[in-house]
Amino acid sequence: MAAKALNSSKGLLLAAFGCVFAVSGAVKALDPEAFAEAIFRYRLLPWTLCAALGLYLPWLELSAAICLFSRRSRRAASVLMLFLTCVFSWVLMISWFRGLDVECGCFGSDSPGIGWALARNAVLLLAGRTLLSRGADTPSVRGVHARPCDIAEEKRRSDAETNAPTNSDGCSLGESRFLIEEKPHP
Repeated sequence: MAAKALNSSKGLLLAAFGCVFAVSGAVKALDPEAFAEAIFRYRLLPWTLCAALGLYLPWLELSAAICLFSRRSRRAASVLMLFLTCVFSWVLMISWFRGLDVECGCFGSDSPGIGWALARNAVLLLAGRTLLSRGADTPSVRGVHARPCDIAEEKRRSDAETNAPTNSDGCSLGESRFLIEEKPHP
């Protein structure tokens, strides 16, 4: 029962995390010039870079949000979205410390001020970190291990009975193939 509740809460968290980026990217993709102007108001980059970011960044956000719903790309999308959230938060904090009174530009002209955007980003960072946590239903390199050979259990037993030479992993010497298996979560 607790496992079902945990999986459903992670599913809701995944959906919320993806939807925030999807909506944000879609709104900015509809008006890239306004988004470029919002970036320029932070006074950190020249106009040419702001224009390029205004054109390409929304599509990167949309792509990451879509990839978040694919089991194969979920981890990479989560890492990318966390990285983008960190960069956005860093820009917001710099602007706040510089005393700039700008809207964040995250959702077009309906964007909140810097304080609300930082609070939202803190929640997004926590959500993204939860999705990347070890117990999350996220396929990862950590969840997969390789055995140095693909000898069946019967072959191992027969080798042990005949005293065939094996390496420290219990595989017959000379075997060099790898078998990828899903490692159970603790």
